[in-house]
Amino acid sequence: MKDGVLDCTNLEGISLQEIFNFLQNLYSKG
Repeated sequence: MKDGVLDCTNLEGISLQEIFNFLQNLYSKG
């Protein structure tokens, strides 16, 4: 991964929805 840029070839089984849920969880805790 480069600076905040998602490379589709590196998303091995990780969906964007999972990433969004993870980020949303972090922000809700912060």
